[in-house]
Amino acid sequence: MTTFLRKNGLIILMSLFLLILHLAAINPAWELHRDEYLYLAQGNHLAWGYLAVPPTIAFFGFICKLFGYSVFIIRLFPALFGALTVYMIGRIVIEMKGGLFAQFIACLSYITAGYLRLNLLFQPNSMDVLYFTICVYFTVRYIHTSSSRYIIYCGILIGLGLLNKYTMALFPIGMLIGLLLTPHRKLFKEKKLYVALLIAFIIFLPNLLWEYFHHFPILIQVHTLQGQQLKHLDTATFIKGQLVNCFPSLFVWVAGLIFYLFAKSGKPYRIFGWIYLTIIVVLVLSNGKDYYALGAYPMLMASGGVFLEKLTHKIILKWSVRPIMTAVMLWLAIPMLLICIPIFSPAKMAKYCAKYKSLGVLRWEDGQNHALPMDFADMLGWKEMTNKVVDAYNSLDAAQKAHTIIFCDNYGEAGAVSFYGRKDSLPPVQCKEASFIFWNPMSQRFDNVIVVTNDTSDLHKPLLTENFKQVTEVGSITDTLAREQGTIILLCKGANEAIINFINTRQQELRSKY
Repeated sequence: MTTFLRKNGLIILMSLFLLILHLAAINPAWELHRDEYLYLAQGNHLAWGYLAVPPTIAFFGFICKLFGYSVFIIRLFPALFGALTVYMIGRIVIEMKGGLFAQFIACLSYITAGYLRLNLLFQPNSMDVLYFTICVYFTVRYIHTSSSRYIIYCGILIGLGLLNKYTMALFPIGMLIGLLLTPHRKLFKEKKLYVALLIAFIIFLPNLLWEYFHHFPILIQVHTLQGQQLKHLDTATFIKGQLVNCFPSLFVWVAGLIFYLFAKSGKPYRIFGWIYLTIIVVLVLSNGKDYYALGAYPMLMASGGVFLEKLTHKIILKWSVRPIMTAVMLWLAIPMLLICIPIFSPAKMAKYCAKYKSLGVLRWEDGQNHALPMDFADMLGWKEMTNKVVDAYNSLDAAQKAHTIIFCDNYGEAGAVSFYGRKDSLPPVQCKEASFIFWNPMSQRFDNVIVVTNDTSDLHKPLLTENFKQVTEVGSITDTLAREQGTIILLCKGANEAIINFINTRQQELRSKY
């Protein structure tokens, strides 16, 4: 134990620091994120696949359910995955014979980068980066030992990673290209590579079969993503994102890339340089979002730490250049910290983030700038929304409640009302988005509908006014910083047969696609 702590003590301390930071720094005024509500809802409907993501996040959502949906537990998972990633970066440095400074500067590179936001949210992204980083560690171990077990371990992790997020496929794609372009291509002649790929395929197979039996909804999701979000992206925006996301550690990860591609001492690890370049090229060609590449940077931070330690090994550089590098990184990290973690109240965060508008932090998926970063705007208004839905429901008598359904326009609304309204005996929330399509009843009878909608004109649309005896707006989201600001809650009473048939038919049409 003493030897272990002596060897790993620094990286353990830095991992614990990041863990505590994420659990303690968030201002309580902020709620959960839009996506988090969906993933928690999926925990109530365990399956091998969902419309938006593979199944792993739903498993963790189920664990959160067992703990009573404690916000601490919900926050703990991504924070823990971030802390483990820091630890694995340190382990890669140690494996590459890096000393304490290399460990420190590499781990600090991660702690001061955009991963601060990534490890804040209960999403598959945190685990995606962790799986990627562990695969790099096992690949380094293989390079040093030629032991086939490390290739097998990579196969297991790739399979598990694909069950978490499909961007994990970028690692094996990059690795295969890297093998072709380096002396490690000899691995193609050994069966262990194919055994590892087979293991990855077998682990991933249940989700692949789920996709097959549901007509590959991932392809529909990708098409929708291209039409609604990715069309606003271009190569310049993507490259800018690569620089901004890890800006405080820019000189570290660039040094790491140079180490992999050009340094003599980095020759055994050249495969990682090709993995990085392959990932960037694939994402540029596919018009991917900038954060899709975040899994590729921990390996550059690790090698950057090792390389910079080598370059500054002389006494005069140890006591001059190294402190300057550390000071510069910490100085740049302060605004990154405040942009990535909502430490302040929403109003103060909006004022602070406005200073960094030119960096694109206020740019949303619609290509426009707004008052808050989109992730933060997606963490407001949900309790207000649910309270107004509950008020509408409680305005009905017991007989009316028994014949009332709740319908939300998007998965964030549906997930939030399900999450916060679970203690108020609300009926199951229905939605036309994400996997709620599978959970909606195929056929139902009802008299009343509580509608949560972003379209304020719904109040006057014939679909509602001509098919219900009474349509009343009972509330709206008033938080001006919330992305859901202006969303209205309608109480529709006295449904006729036409609207009942319309909704049942619509539910069946949505389900029939899958």
